[in-house]
Amino acid sequence: MLKNILIICIFVITALAQAEKHFGDQAAKPDIAPLAPTTEHKKTTLEILKTLEKRHYIDITINDALSRDLLDHFIDTLDKNRQVFTQGDVEHYIKQYGNTLDDLIIRGDVSPAFVMYNQYREKRRELIQQQLNNLDKKIRGFTYKTDDSLVLDRSESPWPKNHQGIQAIWQQQLISESLTLHLEETPIQEIIDTINRRYSNQRKRLDKVSADDVFALYINAFAELYDPHTSYMSPESSKNFDIAMSLKLEGIGAVLSNKDEYTEIVRLIHGGPAQKQGQLKPSDRIIAVAQENEEPVDIVGWRLDEVVQIIRGKKGTKVTLTVQPSDAKKTASEKRITITRDEVKLEDQAIQYDMLHTTDDQGNKRAIGIINIPTFYIDFAALRKQDPNYKSTTRDAAKAINTLVGQGAEGLVIDLRNNGGGSLREANELTGLFIPQGPTVQIRSSNKRVYQEGKPRKTPYYQGPVVVLVNRLSASASEIFAGALQDYKRAPIIGTQTFGKGTVQSLTELSNQGKLKVTESKFYRISGDSTQHRGVIPDITLPNMFDKEYVGESALEKAGGC
Repeated sequence: MLKNILIICIFVITALAQAEKHFGDQAAKPDIAPLAPTTEHKKTTLEILKTLEKRHYIDITINDALSRDLLDHFIDTLDKNRQVFTQGDVEHYIKQYGNTLDDLIIRGDVSPAFVMYNQYREKRRELIQQQLNNLDKKIRGFTYKTDDSLVLDRSESPWPKNHQGIQAIWQQQLISESLTLHLEETPIQEIIDTINRRYSNQRKRLDKVSADDVFALYINAFAELYDPHTSYMSPESSKNFDIAMSLKLEGIGAVLSNKDEYTEIVRLIHGGPAQKQGQLKPSDRIIAVAQENEEPVDIVGWRLDEVVQIIRGKKGTKVTLTVQPSDAKKTASEKRITITRDEVKLEDQAIQYDMLHTTDDQGNKRAIGIINIPTFYIDFAALRKQDPNYKSTTRDAAKAINTLVGQGAEGLVIDLRNNGGGSLREANELTGLFIPQGPTVQIRSSNKRVYQEGKPRKTPYYQGPVVVLVNRLSASASEIFAGALQDYKRAPIIGTQTFGKGTVQSLTELSNQGKLKVTESKFYRISGDSTQHRGVIPDITLPNMFDKEYVGESALEKAGGC
């Protein structure tokens, strides 16, 4: 009897050992507890709804139509590239939530977001694991001789009909990733290791998503139904925003956002290392990040705050970004850009000016003053303290004009290229340096009242010839200034159609957690025209360096609402 028991025990131990060996890889796939909303999420939702109802420029009715819009937008937020959910999944969500999200969110109930996210995460983890299974054998078996193609941007493609359709998409992606590395003459084992690391990292990042992250995704999907500039910032995002606003950040000087699984460049900070280096462009996608003398780390699928942390670093150190250029989104082309980190200071974004000496067609010598305005800034803290030397765009521009005129400038060029805007007050006051008197901008607030800002009294101003340079990245306050000088026929505008942002935002601290950025008003030119989407049309057009399909207000989702 005892002998039989010992035999059984030995058999069980042996079987367990074999099972552990066989399923060892499954240890990398632990069970993940479902995420759930908190009471703080409910309080924050109700506060956000109240703030939007009271202060947003657009009055949106929260009804069944909005419920469907919110559902569609949130599903797109989760699965923008349509490679996780099937058509059946989407139809199920429409049947379950298509007419109920409006009623639930009014009560502060965001639980549907967690139901959908938990299902999305489970499906995506399974798909990642399928990619990792037998990865070595799969990659070594690719011949790259089939006549096939892969749609990189599937946001407009039909939802896959079934799980087999999804698996086919992931198979194509695996072949594409392997082929891209193969074309770079990467050794086969390194290709396997790189792709293994990439998918393992995606799984790890997926497992780190918190309930606050899911809440932020959902509430931003709701906020973006108003317009693309209204958004919720979680406590972590708020902290990063405050650091950026301090203008004392050691890094590369770039504003980033998450789009699908990718980290995308929103804009470059003037005077920052990336802008000075000159290769990184808005809408470029960052694929990987390498520290000095280290191998690149694949960041596809990473959280934005984690990407920010790995790109930031001490002044003088180098970081290399593997980038998919904005003009190559329909291809798999990549390039590596090395940037030396530095401190981004207010002084780097201040006005710069110089004198251009040239000769006209008759051989006469000419002197033209060039004033570059990278942003519309003002030191509000110093102004509140009544510091007589506080810095502002208008004060610095006035000094530049006086200096250049004193040196014999016969005319001025105001360079607003890449100026993303800033203080509305400064755009208004800077216009006053070039006109005798009068309105400069009309502002329509959320209560539908329209008021004007301008130069109320006639004071000395620059009366000489002036031209204004703009491009697609000239936005907001830049468009107010350029539009005013064009309407007054004070200066010809030279360049390309500007960004097309005609709205004004304010930032509100939420009592529970985070911040809310709200579009409170819309501005109009003194002619009555809006710059929203249209921007400022130059009098003299130059070749456009940016594709309007990807760069500009019209390229943003839900940008037509106001």
